[in-house]
Amino acid sequence: MMYQTKASKHDDINGYLYFTDNLPLPTKHPLGDGNGYNPEQLIASAWATCLNATIQSLLEAKRQNIDSKVDITVTLCKEEAGLGYYYFQVDAEAAIKGMNLTDAKEIVDQAHLRCPVSKLLAGAKTLTLKTVDY
Repeated sequence: MMYQTKASKHDDINGYLYFTDNLPLPTKHPLGDGNGYNPEQLIASAWATCLNATIQSLLEAKRQNIDSKVDITVTLCKEEAGLGYYYFQVDAEAAIKGMNLTDAKEIVDQAHLRCPVSKLLAGAKTLTLKTVDY
């Protein structure tokens, strides 16, 4: 094991998320007012950070010191059946500065196979990943 953390939530969506190794994080409903982070933001931040770090690791291994970026959009959706069920549509765009789309896609695809968050999301029916120009 290289690292482990634990998050605990004791109240409703508004309140705080507590960690064993960091400060509490305020949380809030995505449609509500006030300060705090919601599940959509936390999912987007986890995948954007992890996937971009993996892209950077692959570029460093190739001795290419160039910028990359990952944009994640998480949308809260309601199923059409009207049963009151919700789901997240997660759409990612990754780009590598100054690299043609074919080469960039190869790096992004490799990163997607290696990124721990990508592995966690593997097989999700409501997820897309596109390589785009920087």
